[in-house]
Amino acid sequence: MRIMSLATGNAVDIRDAPGDTFADIEARRFRSNSELAAAAIFFAFALVLLGLAAVRVVAGRRERAPAAVPTLPAGAALQSCLREMARLKPEVARDGWTPERAGRALAMFRIAAAVALGRPVSHTLVDMNAPTREGQLMLRKGIFRPRRTLLSAPITSDAIDRLAGGRHQEHESAPGGRAGETLEEIRKELIVFSAARYSRNGHLDTVALDQALDDGHTALRRLRFATLRPVRAAEALVKSAAALGSMVWSR
Repeated sequence: MRIMSLATGNAVDIRDAPGDTFADIEARRFRSNSELAAAAIFFAFALVLLGLAAVRVVAGRRERAPAAVPTLPAGAALQSCLREMARLKPEVARDGWTPERAGRALAMFRIAAAVALGRPVSHTLVDMNAPTREGQLMLRKGIFRPRRTLLSAPITSDAIDRLAGGRHQEHESAPGGRAGETLEEIRKELIVFSAARYSRNGHLDTVALDQALDDGHTALRRLRFATLRPVRAAEALVKSAAALGSMVWSR
């Protein structure tokens, strides 16, 4: 007697073994690997498309966002005005006044007025060969790769009367405790040099222009001193102490 199979005593049913061969198992394994590879490829394509969409969104936001323009320090603008004045004075002493030289002085005091009012000074970075237009001052920047920055401001004597007349608060933030006196002096120089630059009869009052240039030089130096950090820090400390004292006395 030949025994084909054995069953345990607790078996309740007997089933035949499955008829799958090793070839069937290998086929299933190949299909699963193929499907896994296809899923990985599709997932990689999805990541690429997502990355491209993100790049386009970021690029669109950068195009719509305005370019940030760095603010020109007040001290640098005033120092540029003082350098231009140092170049202008010998020219006037040697060759006298002309409408063009009056226009150069006018540009200096317009920039100084903007600083005294707490207004921004327009500045444009250009190449070394770029020409300077009327109403602009040149500021050199850089040593190894020098560039030029053209400064300008649209402030006039009427604008000073408007902005510092009590209806706006820009004048309160002007540097230095004597900003009111300095601003009034600059306003006078603006009137003198505006009249000389845009005079129709071509007559230049050289005595008034010389006096205005000297007085304006003093005003610029005073304003430049007021923009120094130690001076501004000391003034802020004095204002804070005065405000604190007024609060204590009010109680």
